[in-house]
Amino acid sequence: MSWRRVLRILLFDLRHGALRPRGLLFVVPFLLLWYPILRGFDPDVAAWFRGRDALVLTATLFDAAVARSLFLEHPPLLSACFLVALSSAPFFCILAGYDQFASDLGNGFMRLIVTRATRLEIFVGRYLSGLVLVTAAFWTIVLLAAVLSLFTEPRPAADVLLYAVQIMLTLLLYLAPLIAFMSLVSALSGTAIGALFFGLAAYAGVLVTIWIGNGIVDGVPFAWLLPSGVKPYLFGIDPVRSSLAAAVLPVYVLCYGWLGWRVFRARNF
Repeated sequence: MSWRRVLRILLFDLRHGALRPRGLLFVVPFLLLWYPILRGFDPDVAAWFRGRDALVLTATLFDAAVARSLFLEHPPLLSACFLVALSSAPFFCILAGYDQFASDLGNGFMRLIVTRATRLEIFVGRYLSGLVLVTAAFWTIVLLAAVLSLFTEPRPAADVLLYAVQIMLTLLLYLAPLIAFMSLVSALSGTAIGALFFGLAAYAGVLVTIWIGNGIVDGVPFAWLLPSGVKPYLFGIDPVRSSLAAAVLPVYVLCYGWLGWRVFRARNF
């Protein structure tokens, strides 16, 4: 495998896909979510996050230790962005990664690409393209939130920037398996719109399976079928559990990626 060709595929896909419908389908909803959040943040909002209502809400979703760590020990805006980013990541990864292969498999363009690169190079290049797109978008939001936090909250700049880096690295680990999941979905599909709906339905179907499985069989970690199963441990409250959760996420990448590669390699184009 030539990493030079992988890089060319990655850059070509980013350059020619950003302003096309599949790129805009990701960018527009992403901006519609994040612009009001960043635009509306001010010292009063920061004070609300440190108040009882925000702590009770977060404690209900996770636990009291997570609530205190996020909004009392760390900058509230960054913590809020962290929570929203982790919660919205599956949806935006579906939008960013649904058409890694589907449309080119359907219209025959993949037959031309495969004469210039191996199937593995195409698979890796397209996967990395989707990962770079969604990671760059979330990292931009985290950096903007860090800048706003420096101007609105009386915290040392080093602490804010260090926390921002922690969030960015955690998001990268969390986004990688979700894009790999969409590599499998896209390799199974023959049209872009089919891959989009299949991705939404497949993710929702796994969530329903987790919900039903947890209700039928006690003690079996059905939640670990998706990376969201380790999400509660990614906030850094318990260093040991957080390290284990971060170490597990690449395993999801390998599992989803291997399945996606097996399907893509077997496709007749």
